[in-house]
Amino acid sequence: MSKVKIIVQFSGGKDSQACLIKACETYGADKVTAIFCDTGWEHELTYKQYFGYFL
Repeated sequence: MSKVKIIVQFSGGKDSQACLIKACETYGADKVTAIFCDTGWEHELTYKQYFGYFL
């Protein structure tokens, strides 16, 4: 049994979302962790869409 964990950088954009979906489909969502690094440059709608709140 593999103990591999897949980490995907997630910015909220279409490309990182596509990578996250592909990783989940390929390896299984239980093995995938999405990492979001808040740089302070994200549009406020990114926070609303993915995290459910405005800053």
